[in-house]
Amino acid sequence: MRLVVFSKMFRQYDAEGLVALGRELGTEGWDLAVRKGHPVNPENVERMLPAAAKRLAEAGQPVLAVTGETDLSLLSRPAYSLFAILLLFASEFCYTKLNQRKGE
Repeated sequence: MRLVVFSKMFRQYDAEGLVALGRELGTEGWDLAVRKGHPVNPENVERMLPAAAKRLAEAGQPVLAVTGETDLSLLSRPAYSLFAILLLFASEFCYTKLNQRKGE
């Protein structure tokens, strides 16, 4: 079992800050909050989610879940972008896992 921390209460930390905090806490992954007022938010999700996910993964603290506002189901432009990014992220994650299994 992994220690995964929800970043909602750490809105003041960007990806680099989460890396440092994660090292201090012994975090093995993140449930990344994508919300207004957070470093990754609905307005910048297309650019910032992949960058944050990459940095956290490089530090051994991958983004294992993404949690957004409850109104994301309305599929506004930012919500649509978030869903598109999540699909790409999930596809890349599954592809990586499958390749790791082939190498075992």
